Amino acid sequence: MTGSLGLVVSDRDLVGPWSLVRVSGVDEGFKVLSSIDDGRPVVFVFDGAWGKVGDLLRVARSRGLNEFYLDFVDAGVEEGLLGGVVGLDALVYARLLRLRFSDASRAPVRLSLGKVVSRRDLLRAGPVAALEYLVRPVVDEGPCSSLRGCTMCVNVCPEKALSGKPPIVDYDKCTLCGLCFSICPVEAIHSPQLTPKAVEAFIAAIRESLREPVNIVIAEYGALQDIAGGLAGYKVKPTVALPVWSLAEVTPLVLLKLAYHGFTPVIYAKGGGGLEDPIVELEKLGVVRVARSVEELKARLSEEPLFKVGEVDVTARGYVLRVLGEVVERATLSFPGVGYLEVDENLCTLCGACARVCPTNALTLHEGDTVKLVLRLSECTGCRECETSCPEKAIRVKWAYERGALERKLAESRIARCVKCGAPLGPEALIVAVERRLGITGDVSGRHTRLCSNCKALSIIEDLVR
Repeated sequence: MTGSLGLVVSDRDLVGPWSLVRVSGVDEGFKVLSSIDDGRPVVFVFDGAWGKVGDLLRVARSRGLNEFYLDFVDAGVEEGLLGGVVGLDALVYARLLRLRFSDASRAPVRLSLGKVVSRRDLLRAGPVAALEYLVRPVVDEGPCSSLRGCTMCVNVCPEKALSGKPPIVDYDKCTLCGLCFSICPVEAIHSPQLTPKAVEAFIAAIRESLREPVNIVIAEYGALQDIAGGLAGYKVKPTVALPVWSLAEVTPLVLLKLAYHGFTPVIYAKGGGGLEDPIVELEKLGVVRVARSVEELKARLSEEPLFKVGEVDVTARGYVLRVLGEVVERATLSFPGVGYLEVDENLCTLCGACARVCPTNALTLHEGDTVKLVLRLSECTGCRECETSCPEKAIRVKWAYERGALERKLAESRIARCVKCGAPLGPEALIVAVERRLGITGDVSGRHTRLCSNCKALSIIEDLVR
């Protein structure tokens, strides 16, 4: 394993930054699976792998292996889907990187007392053979803590399975509905395998060799056997596969990232189940395509990809603006894809509290003859930190998109100046708010709130001299 990203077990001669175990077929693959140690990424790559996923997982689970370290590439089916646009080596590398950058080691476990294992497996694996790894939320405390006032995931959970800040997950209550994944504006809560870093690593690896748009079929591991037969030998547009453990893992932001980089998402949801409202919303907007049967999946993968390969984006939400800009003029969103702020200028004092707490510096104060509060939409994550921090309750954050300028002026006030020397004091709106709260009017304001610090000190000295 030294110097390698993980282990690849394959009936093909694959070359890459991994340790390769060459097998003659699926049967030898089972033998390798029965002998590997836990805790390292392993990708099985051979013809017919999708049809054997269930059997391979049963072996892994009987030994207490962490299945989130495993992936399965059907060389026969997937090489045909790629159509030569992406090489099989590049796909294996991308899928291995996804495992490498996952949080598989943090996946919650439970003792499965009803689990049946063989005597041999119990002796070889010990008590870990009775463990069951769960697809449940894990939390990155750093990004979560950067939003001091955010409790959106706690508020949205229908089972009250989240509490605290950063949130603690009650796994006995969690049903993996996926709402907390979709609602987090900084992707701090996610599944063990489909982490933000894992998705970004997967995209970057494919993009190294990608020169034209492709489809990307997203399906649960449990559905791979169903679709393997239908897709084998069927002519489709170039397509990359991204299997997941549950469709609940797949967030709108993940789909929008894929679309921005030239991957048109095609979600296989047998019978239409397992899709949360944000995904259905993106389907209606034309960002993703959903197939509810194998025949429909074949039809969707035969269609031209929707999105071009975008430039590497460095803004917080530039990819969202670009993708939505290609499919819609305006839209109200049910997830924090991009923030659209409304400011009540009758309440806003331009104190700058919102700009100071903004984690992405999307809000800035521009000072000249006037003070302006400006929003850069490409940086706004819609986290609502400004809304919760505004002392005047002047800000309302919506999740919405409207095609147009990337900057919006939210509020403006002229600069108040010292009545003696003309030095700038700050926004007129802020001075007026202070005077109103203190009940200061007329001559009193000229001696207190309308003087700069230097002139105020001179005024005090003059009063003492008198």
